[in-house]
Amino acid sequence: MISLFLISCHKKIEIKVIHHQGKYGIAVSEKLTEIKVNNKEINLYQTTAQEVKFSYESYNLDNEFNNTVTINGYPFALLASNDNQNEFINNELTLIGLLIKPIVTVEIKSGINGYGGYDNFHLRNICFQIGNIEIWPDEYPKEEYLNEIFKFGAPNLKTPYRSSYQNSKVLTFSFPKEMLKHYGAILDFREETLNVEAEKTYKFENPSYVSLMTNLENITYDMAFKIEVSGSNLKDYEVYINDVKVKKELFLHPDSWASGSHNVKVIGVNEFDFIKVLSYDIVLKDYQKEERLRTFEYYETGVNEEKPETLKLGVKKDYENGQKSPFSKYAIQNFKVVAGEYNDFVWEGSAPLNRTLTLEVFNHNKNIYEVVSVNKVTSSEPLKLGFNYKNNNDWIKNGVIDLRVVSFNSNAYLVYDKYLYHITDLQYITRKANTQEGVIKREGVNALNELRDYLNISYQNDLLYTMVTGDLIQSIVNEGEYDTVMNEFFEGIISEKKPLGLLTGNHDIGATSDFNTAGVNGFDDLLSYELFENYFGENVFNKYSWYGGSYLNNRSHYDLININNETYVFLYLGWGSDQLGVHISSQDVNYAKEVLNLHSDKKTVLLTHEYLNNRGERTLTGNYLFNELVRPYKNILLVFCGHINGSTYKIDYFDDDNDGIKERRVLQSLTNFQEEENLNGASFIRKLGLDFTNNKICFGLYSPYYNDSDIFVIHHPDIVKRDKYFTYDFDFNNLGYGLITYGIK
Repeated sequence: MISLFLISCHKKIEIKVIHHQGKYGIAVSEKLTEIKVNNKEINLYQTTAQEVKFSYESYNLDNEFNNTVTINGYPFALLASNDNQNEFINNELTLIGLLIKPIVTVEIKSGINGYGGYDNFHLRNICFQIGNIEIWPDEYPKEEYLNEIFKFGAPNLKTPYRSSYQNSKVLTFSFPKEMLKHYGAILDFREETLNVEAEKTYKFENPSYVSLMTNLENITYDMAFKIEVSGSNLKDYEVYINDVKVKKELFLHPDSWASGSHNVKVIGVNEFDFIKVLSYDIVLKDYQKEERLRTFEYYETGVNEEKPETLKLGVKKDYENGQKSPFSKYAIQNFKVVAGEYNDFVWEGSAPLNRTLTLEVFNHNKNIYEVVSVNKVTSSEPLKLGFNYKNNNDWIKNGVIDLRVVSFNSNAYLVYDKYLYHITDLQYITRKANTQEGVIKREGVNALNELRDYLNISYQNDLLYTMVTGDLIQSIVNEGEYDTVMNEFFEGIISEKKPLGLLTGNHDIGATSDFNTAGVNGFDDLLSYELFENYFGENVFNKYSWYGGSYLNNRSHYDLININNETYVFLYLGWGSDQLGVHISSQDVNYAKEVLNLHSDKKTVLLTHEYLNNRGERTLTGNYLFNELVRPYKNILLVFCGHINGSTYKIDYFDDDNDGIKERRVLQSLTNFQEEENLNGASFIRKLGLDFTNNKICFGLYSPYYNDSDIFVIHHPDIVKRDKYFTYDFDFNNLGYGLITYGIK
């Protein structure tokens, strides 16, 4: 929007109010000795009324991080225009010209994501554009620095490979004064009108003004009401209850609402895309609903990682009070309710602590679910959800209303009580550390030592257990590698108070072409466990209380680890083969079955060297283990592996009791960066943050060698980007349900 006025002071002077990207201000065609806006004196500076473009090329800039560019003190999100990996992408940020002064200071900063890690990215060809003219940084003129790369990442990165990275960088841009044809200033008034005093007073419409009103300030919350929103210049608005978007003009009735304390936010936007937020803390009084004979059908969906957007009922079941749905990311119960009997519906029940509950009704006209009631689980007391559906025909089809109750954890901030670490495929680092003296040897030794020291410190704090899934060395033919990995890494870690489990990969026992002609497909009789047994046999571990037992001198074994006052089985199956292309022997699988039967009452984590490929698909070995162990044994809940370079995961769902409803989820995870980062990628630990309060596992990364939580990868970078950081809902508190219904009224 541009408002124009002319004032007479020997010559015509143009005054404009301009806006863009959530900023607005005043621009004047000539310098004025004095100007006031809403009785406040404004200091004008030389600037431009034109839109200005800030352009840059980015490499692996991740929009999941809060990377920023701050221009003359005003911060903006630094974003990539697409998700393409390992290539430079052209990006452009259009700005209000009033940000520009003769000297512009720009600070670019790497930000963190929800997991606490910083983003590693590269930028080049950073410049401003006014029309067809480019303005490059004073420090880096185009003639000398075209395509010069600037690297950004976490503060205090280590090793020569991170020496050129910086957390932030300040650039200075000088704009020729002949390009700056206006005088102006950014304004922050929120009044409806801007009164500009320049010899005379002129009135302008304020583009940032959002006329937003509700009826919530004038309501006593003991009677029926509709959330009403109005405003003279509103383009649109949204209503949120407890941070969940709800239906507009939501009607709440004291006989059928979600009683308790709630926060209501109304977010309005005007025609110029400026936003205003109104927030209300309300308390809806409790009520007692008498039992009524309701006619409805109940449907169970089982475990869910996603919430269906369209009508998806699940399996019809006979309803009983106390009906439970299995624990998962989304626990969902569906109901088909006869509409003619009553005008309202009340659900009573609960979910695990800190979960959000929503009651959602299917709008057959719009073909979407609409949230009509929200509550948050803050105690063990039952909660109510409810709504009144009188006079809303969009919800009724053939005399029936389709609705669902959904339980999920919406907490943005997790609390990590303890950690598990997953380390794998150290062989290239071990090979470096085992070479003759020199830079390469120091690199390998430093990487192993940094890992060892970081684990020792972590065990003193919040590390419960470390899982190592094989390929400790490059080859049993190379003399000294077992000595090296033991002396530089494992020695000083394994102890009563520092539990660590490990298994063999193909490189550890000679399933390589330099030892046997069949290479990775060598059968058991071609493999040699002797060196592994000498360094990591049963005698190394059986003195510790957490060691459960082993098969053939630690060829396979299991550990018993206490997590949140519950004993978990960590079951390790070493490399072997008696079937072509399958790299676990049947003898190890039979041992695993014995352990699983012996500890059938314990949650089990299965660990093996090979299981997933780097596209999230099971290998032949993975399918063999899946069919022999994961599918039939309901105590297996997590699987971890290495072997193939990449990072990805896969979730499978199981109907263990054959009732048509899948009630078990198994997360299968691959993390292995051995071929990345100059063959130092195995220094990146997969850190599993365990949040017992919110029942979540947070998957993050960290390399003590680089002091970094982000990694550049060559292989399948799109999949690694997607699966590098994620959270997984896990029932640490043995509730056995994600949603429970006590009554329908």
